Amino acid sequence: MGGEDNYQETEASLLGKDIYLDTAFVLRTMDQNILKRFFRKHPIERLLFGTDSPFTDQKTELQFLNNLPLLTTSQKEKIAGQNAARLLNM
Repeated sequence: MGGEDNYQETEASLLGKDIYLDTAFVLRTMDQNILKRFFRKHPIERLLFGTDSPFTDQKTELQFLNNLPLLTTSQKEKIAGQNAARLLNM
């Protein structure tokens, strides 16, 4: 989702395009207002959880994702695995 502190560039150049973005560890480091804009501007179906790891503990990151009030349960499930399963034809 733009790497650490490259959020403005990502938002300007990549959001909304037909590409996949990874949450990596930025879910906990991004300002919540920026995160909200990312979720609004980029298709949830194009977000993947933690494929750019192991930067941090995956269990901690998944718990954070699951507790985010910005997303519905369905959106969280897509990010956490359904999108990757679809992408990999699983």
